[in-house]
Amino acid sequence: MSTLVEISNTIVRNCNTHHCFCGEKFKNDRLEQVLDYYLKLNVKNKQNFIALNVKRESDYISWSINSVNVCRKYFMNLFNIKSAQTIYRIIDKKPEINNKIHWKSHSPEFNKAIENFIMSFKPEKSHYNYMKCPNRLYLSDSLSLYLYKLYKLFAEKMRFEARKTTKNSLNINNKNNSIELCNFQYFDRYRKKLNVGFDQMCSDRCNTCVTHDLHLIENIDCSCKTCKNFDLHLENYVSAREKMKFDSNSLDSVVVSTDTEKTFTIPKLCISENYFASGITIINQTFCEIGSNPKSFCYISNDIYVSKGAREHLNFILLFLKSNYCDKNHVIIWMDNCCSQNKNWLLFSNLIAIINDNSLQMNKITFKYLESGHTYNSCDSIHSNISRKLNTELVIYTPNDCIDLIKNCCQNINVIEVLHSDIYLFNDVSTKNKPFILRKIKQFEVRKGF
Repeated sequence: MSTLVEISNTIVRNCNTHHCFCGEKFKNDRLEQVLDYYLKLNVKNKQNFIALNVKRESDYISWSINSVNVCRKYFMNLFNIKSAQTIYRIIDKKPEINNKIHWKSHSPEFNKAIENFIMSFKPEKSHYNYMKCPNRLYLSDSLSLYLYKLYKLFAEKMRFEARKTTKNSLNINNKNNSIELCNFQYFDRYRKKLNVGFDQMCSDRCNTCVTHDLHLIENIDCSCKTCKNFDLHLENYVSAREKMKFDSNSLDSVVVSTDTEKTFTIPKLCISENYFASGITIINQTFCEIGSNPKSFCYISNDIYVSKGAREHLNFILLFLKSNYCDKNHVIIWMDNCCSQNKNWLLFSNLIAIINDNSLQMNKITFKYLESGHTYNSCDSIHSNISRKLNTELVIYTPNDCIDLIKNCCQNINVIEVLHSDIYLFNDVSTKNKPFILRKIKQFEVRKGF
């Protein structure tokens, strides 16, 4: 501690408060040797010295110098320690050897039992934490309040007494009944090693996965149509993720993801009348590069200029391509399966006119779709930061305030305001007899000259 200062060469013979004469318990040269040893120690070793001589018992604190009991006042005067709180912090701090968690201190079978117990609560992937997905798993946020109770349940299951921290809690094997033990600290550290955290779980779970989980409760080792559909669903999900990762390493193409943020209303005021007044709905279409050092582009508009549909979504794509990548040869855009915005004939039929526009030098535009129910991408992490920033702001008046707020929520983000003059009136120019079903499409590509 910083309060452990150097002491003088004067030997304290009593405690200055009552005549207990603690100093007379030592020989003439013994205290000089102790002080000389103490002065040569660094700060950390001085803390260890104090921790060895001052011990907190069940109902009192014992003070000693080389196993010779002294009073508290004499101990503090001898080593020139001004505050007793300094000593209390040192002795309450666990010894360094007990703070280290050695993963080899328990058998692999015991560690596997901890893992199976934590996984039995079915941690899930978070839709809005893309940077940690898919490796990061989350338990319900309510369980974080009862983490120690989870440990107690595990202790009951393994038939040992629950304990938070004890000196002999790391590598314990009870010789009488051969029951392996662990403390709460080890349990919590192993949870972190499994990369399992706590978060408020999202309600937009995959319908196919939920149906399959409910189906397995009554039907184990089944090969029915539901199980086959789930196997195909899982295969498509893994395949889409692998293709996205492969595209992100491409040197010949620009790879981005896009998503529409959940709309929110302004003005945001701390006035009761504001809750009953109509406001302006803000629409945000985000484009985010996939790869190292990605740039993000947020196209902000409101319901005065645009609505939330296929025509407006096509306008956002056109503005994005013209303002950023008009000179690129190939652009790949990953998106979700929303039919009203990303999978419709208005979008596909007008893309042919867009790719053949003379203002665009690119030769190919490719739309790729993630598997339904597993559509989280890099845009979701940006939307999460924006939502968190919005919740902390008490007052938001105008759309310009929203633009300033979004600019400050992330790095490498460009915010563009879309006005009425930027909107084109696209129409569906496809034929009445559709050549294929859009729902089954996984990839759509248009090329210049076709």
